[in-house]
Amino acid sequence: MTAWFMYVVETATGSFYCGITKDVNRRIETHNRGRGAKYLRGSRLPVRLLTTWHFDQETAHSDALKAECWFKRQSKINKINIVHYQERHGNRWRPKIP
Repeated sequence: MTAWFMYVVETATGSFYCGITKDVNRRIETHNRGRGAKYLRGSRLPVRLLTTWHFDQETAHSDALKAECWFKRQSKINKINIVHYQERHGNRWRPKIP
C-alpha cells in the first residue's frame, strides 16, 4: 500500500494549483525548477505549498485523484476557505466524494 498526497500550491501570480503525488517535497522542487505541469511555468513561479491531504488506504491513488478533481471544480472563494480551514485544523477535513 502506497500513500498518496493531494497538494495545493499558490503561484507567484496568486492562483492556486493542485495535483497529486507520492512525494510532496520532490514535486514542489520540480515545479519550482520549471518542470512538471505546464501551467506552472514562466511568470507563475515560484510556487508555495499551502496544504496537503494524505491518503493511505488501499484506494489511495483513486481517492487522491477524486479529491483533486473535486477541488479543481470549486470556486476560488471555496478553495480559499478550504485552505484556511486546513491551516487552522490540520489534515482533518476531507471532501465528500461519491
